[in-house]
Amino acid sequence: MMATASSPRLDTAVGHRSSRAAHWLAGTGDGADLERHVHLVVFGLPGSGTSTVGRLVAHELQRPYVDHDSIVALGRDDANGSAVDDPDEDHAAVCRVLGTHASVVYGLGGHVVEHLAPADLEDAYLVWLDASPEVVADRIGEREHPALGPEPLPALRSLAARLEPVVGELCDLRVDIDHTEPADAAEQIRRAWRRHVDEVESRRPTRRVS
Repeated sequence: MMATASSPRLDTAVGHRSSRAAHWLAGTGDGADLERHVHLVVFGLPGSGTSTVGRLVAHELQRPYVDHDSIVALGRDDANGSAVDDPDEDHAAVCRVLGTHASVVYGLGGHVVEHLAPADLEDAYLVWLDASPEVVADRIGEREHPALGPEPLPALRSLAARLEPVVGELCDLRVDIDHTEPADAAEQIRRAWRRHVDEVESRRPTRRVS
């Protein structure tokens, strides 16, 4: 059953995203408990604030934030590929991140998720940043988003309609970000995540000491 929370705002701060992603991929580490082995995926409509909220959640949980676009860019660098969006590249990047052992907070756009199979995400804790297309389009303004083209509002409405069944089926938490600041959203996600970890831990069989 999916939980619902009221939540954030946004905007995207980047910096040296590819170099940070490369640094993370170079050392996946090893966690000491269940919490350190389950990935937390934050996704939403393009421009909804997955990077902003995801970084705040990662800071709260003291684990790496991994940006999907940075992982795709690294793959292109490795293969000397083009900069054209490619569902196969997206799928390879998702498998690369979620196939690692140590837990991360992973931010990606909904346009990526619609091309994935449920099995690609079944072992992660999924958080949908629920923003209305109108709010996101207003936030984007005159800037052209590569995933949306020159007219973002119709593209956002179409994508939101296509994603609704996916969100309803797969998400563990749905966060309304039209009316809440990013820090408040991150705190709500952190609390829901802790409850999820505690619940899963409580179902684990107790190890007997011989």
